[in-house]
Amino acid sequence: MKLRILSLVIFVLLGTSCLWAQNTSQFSKKELFSRARDALKVALENGNRERAGEALEYLRTNASAGAPLSYFEEYLISMELGRYEEGILLYADLRHSVMDNEYKPEREERVEEYDPLSKYLFRDLNPFTQAKADSLYAIVEKSDVKQEYKELYRVMLYAELALAKNLLTYGGYRLSWDTVKDTACAAVLLDLAGRYVDTFPMSSYTFFFKEKLIPFVKEIMQPLEDFRNDPFSQKYYTGGIGAHVYGWVGFLSGEGADYLKDYMGTPFMTDLTVRIKRFSLNAFLSLGMVTEPPDYRWQTCDDESIGLTLGFNVFDTRYLRVEPFIGYGATYYCCAEASPDDFILGSNVDFRFFATRPSRIGGPSLALDLRFKYMMQMEMFQSNEVNDREELFLMRHTFALGLGIELW
Repeated sequence: MKLRILSLVIFVLLGTSCLWAQNTSQFSKKELFSRARDALKVALENGNRERAGEALEYLRTNASAGAPLSYFEEYLISMELGRYEEGILLYADLRHSVMDNEYKPEREERVEEYDPLSKYLFRDLNPFTQAKADSLYAIVEKSDVKQEYKELYRVMLYAELALAKNLLTYGGYRLSWDTVKDTACAAVLLDLAGRYVDTFPMSSYTFFFKEKLIPFVKEIMQPLEDFRNDPFSQKYYTGGIGAHVYGWVGFLSGEGADYLKDYMGTPFMTDLTVRIKRFSLNAFLSLGMVTEPPDYRWQTCDDESIGLTLGFNVFDTRYLRVEPFIGYGATYYCCAEASPDDFILGSNVDFRFFATRPSRIGGPSLALDLRFKYMMQMEMFQSNEVNDREELFLMRHTFALGLGIELW
């Protein structure tokens, strides 16, 4: 009886008596399944929904026996046959399982086939664009399907547009994570899902949308939204490398200033900076102040200072950064036999007057800035020429204005 029904179904599908005049036992299951898929394609192309429906039922019934019919193909066929409610529920369930790692419905394993039928069903879906999604929804919107299912379909279409699952194999492990691939569609998705939750609070999908989908998309979208509004906001208090060149003026104070005179020679200063998050390590070289006793008899020259400072970024915006620092260094005086060690305090105030827009969150930006630096170097000074080598407390005050370039 079963063989007779099978023969009759495929006979109707193919529409030709000569094809099935032979005993179906002469064909393998694989051949029968292939012929059924070919017949289904012809029926869909000809708009023969009755024959297409019979072929679909045959493949679905025999899916557990190896008949090639993926669940996504079943959804596409249902939509082409006008069985919108059936297709929407299947599509929604498939999207749910992709988006929710905790949702694991019981489905039988099905064989997939890449043949003329699969090419026909996927003919307009690649690439899957917003225009295509809207056209699919427009077809359903004109039907008599329940409004709940229409809205569910639209939410799931935009979920497919907006979200993607990335796969990575590392160390023998297969890792996957979800991400937003289209921020514009993600914004529409949030609106559609929110309206669905408000309109259909008793739907079986409301909990998933409210507790998982919407919070997940919002969490990913927030940094992207912040980046769109201010592409530099995610760069504040972050790292980089930079260099500056300065002109500067300075003077001495402390008890040593009572025994020394100072004046500016040819001032020059440069520094290099490496910044990690809020902390910066800065190495500098400074030339330009001439320090000597009032009756100094030897050849004069510019004093030289070097040092290493550690800064901390206390305030950062698009145009302004404030960074106090401490450090250690040494100053080489022409009028002193030894080089006093310096304890350094100071602060940098940077005005970024130009920065290239980063191409992505975390992407680099090339910035130009004008830096004002105040630096105080404290040391114990001694020299044969000054107060018979008695140690004197001395402070060097530096006010510098420099131009810098930074990879931010």
